[in-house]
Amino acid sequence: MAGTKGMKAYSEELRFKLVKLHLEEGIPKKQLAREYGLKDSKQLRNWIKLYKETGAVKSRNQKGHSGRPSSNLSDEQLIRRLEIEIELLKKVQEELRG
Repeated sequence: MAGTKGMKAYSEELRFKLVKLHLEEGIPKKQLAREYGLKDSKQLRNWIKLYKETGAVKSRNQKGHSGRPSSNLSDEQLIRRLEIEIELLKKVQEELRG
């Protein structure tokens, strides 16, 4: 939760980037956590799990998340987010085809 004492907020863009790097490039969670300043790899594990379950990297109880792109996003941000989602879906399809 952003604003809670001792907890750091990470942008949705960073979350997508790290999820993508792990799922597509196979970069270990611990390495990504260390390189991007996460407290530990558990946070990234949670984002990956959330992404696989919902297609999003923010939980419903986080401000502004309804499971759909926020109307507060600029056109460029929305396009980039959709491009990332398409890339991840293509990767999953490739893996399923084996």
